[in-house]
Amino acid sequence: MTLAISSGVLAIVGKTGTYACLIQQIDVATRTITRETSITQGYGPFNGSLVALNVCADAGANFYVACISSDGTNYQSRLRKIKWDGTVVWLNTDTASPTTNIQGVYDCTFDSEGNRLGVVGTAIAAGSTSFCVANPDTGAYSSGSQPYTRTAWHRIAS
Repeated sequence: MTLAISSGVLAIVGKTGTYACLIQQIDVATRTITRETSITQGYGPFNGSLVALNVCADAGANFYVACISSDGTNYQSRLRKIKWDGTVVWLNTDTASPTTNIQGVYDCTFDSEGNRLGVVGTAIAAGSTSFCVANPDTGAYSSGSQPYTRTAWHRIAS
């Protein structure tokens, strides 16, 4: 399980069976679950087991979840946005051409001053970077690099 907090809402992401994760949004003031949203498989091209890697939040209580799916041999990780109202939005997920996606995502953090996502992993942005800055609405990356020439980063914090 992993969690993030924003605007009085705590989001907890956990596993619900083999093929889906669940995000619970909890109102901190009342200590009640206000929403439960399933983050299902469909992280093409591999539609197998889905595991949440980490979650971060923006100032508007929107949550961003890095998840990985597997068919048992191959793995694909992508980023999803769970809006404050529980709507799930795929970020940068063109399954016809997965090499153009933010696909090796291990972790993300939100920069509230710049209104952007910092994303780390491996093979991000067509396989050329281990860190990139992404648009929180579309997932499109605006810049990327490989800090210290590392080909994979597993965690990021703001």
